[in-house]
Amino acid sequence: MAEESSQDKFDFFAAEIRPRLVRYCCGYLAAKNPRLQDRAEDCASSALTKLYAVRERYQRSSWPPVAFRAARNECVDLLRQERRLIPMPVDAPAFDRQGSRSQALDLDLELDREHIRRHIKRCFGKLSHQEQSCLVLAHFCELSMQEIAARLGITAGGVGAILHRARQRLSACVNGN
Repeated sequence: MAEESSQDKFDFFAAEIRPRLVRYCCGYLAAKNPRLQDRAEDCASSALTKLYAVRERYQRSSWPPVAFRAARNECVDLLRQERRLIPMPVDAPAFDRQGSRSQALDLDLELDREHIRRHIKRCFGKLSHQEQSCLVLAHFCELSMQEIAARLGITAGGVGAILHRARQRLSACVNGN
């Protein structure tokens, strides 16, 4: 049986990861309306296109983090381009005669974001120090499990278990379970 070509491997990978990339971009862009979901699709497509161009430089196991980094960069570029700090729903009126509705919507969205931010911070504070450290190193510093293990003096398997448990506890707290 012939070995799969690089193109076939990438096509399989792209089909498998594309829905996750689109969800990630939707979350990053706070895209809850169809217009912004299309933008999230565009960001995911651009990320996969960029990964395709450099796929030979990376091992297959490195493609997911590279794809998500590229997607994040695409989202950040889009937000900078649009100078959009607070996402606005498409069906929301842009301005009324005095601009008060728009300002009220901006304030409501900002208050919602602040409430969510405080809630997540409270939930994060309920995690153990080791769980917090692993989450920060994995998701914000983008370190591998081996690098985290070396820094914390535990095994890579231990890091995986701690991350799994921390994500479950954080998700349960955030979702009110």
